[in-house]
Amino acid sequence: MEVSNINEKFESYDSHKIWEATWEILRCDDIDKLTELSAFIPRFSDILKQVDMGGAVRKNEDDTKLAFEYIKKRCSGLCRCFLYTYSGHNMFNPKKESDLAFVDIDKATIIKEVQEQHFSVTCSTCSKKYKVREVHGWHVPWYEWSSS
Repeated sequence: MEVSNINEKFESYDSHKIWEATWEILRCDDIDKLTELSAFIPRFSDILKQVDMGGAVRKNEDDTKLAFEYIKKRCSGLCRCFLYTYSGHNMFNPKKESDLAFVDIDKATIIKEVQEQHFSVTCSTCSKKYKVREVHGWHVPWYEWSSS
């Protein structure tokens, strides 16, 4: 992730580019880059107020606001894994998080009766343990994370 690219995407006022920037931020764990981005949060927030971010099942604006909160909390010393149980954000797929080396999947179990998959995962940074329930009851799967 390059800070200049993130800034450029927000300055475009293009909802799709801002959404891309949002997920680049949420996938970044480089404290130096996040610290540099923290200076742009007021400007990015002003831009966000002027852009319709859309979202069918959930508001994409909420994800962007989460990215701002992530920058603040990560720069203050919190581990990235606080995102998993943060106020109603249930889009973090444990398989994808594992592919990105943010967590290790210790166990995965399919529960056929309720069409769910359950995971036991460990944060790769702080070793905090989580239980995750993957639910396919909506248009897209959602993930319920809880501390073990």
